[in-house]
Amino acid sequence: MNTYDGRCLYCGLVQPIMAENQEEADSLITRKCDCAGAAKQRKIDALTENILNIAAEGHCEENNLKPIEPAAVDMLIIAGALVVNGAIDKLQKARL
Repeated sequence: MNTYDGRCLYCGLVQPIMAENQEEADSLITRKCDCAGAAKQRKIDALTENILNIAAEGHCEENNLKPIEPAAVDMLIIAGALVVNGAIDKLQKARL
């Protein structure tokens, strides 16, 4: 491990940090940063993990849940990111 100047990918904050390489240093600083962009990304990452744990094959069985189609899991992840980013307010099942 070496000391690198890690840079937040969202606001550009630079801080020294111990890491294996520059990419890891940037990632670590981004995860620690208090800026709005990094906070949104942490929400999206947590949302994605929760969706996978609830609905994705290979993950949800640990919670005694039945997986849904991979395309539906992908759609939920995309929709969740859109909600976090403020592009949409909600997602609703269409009535056919």
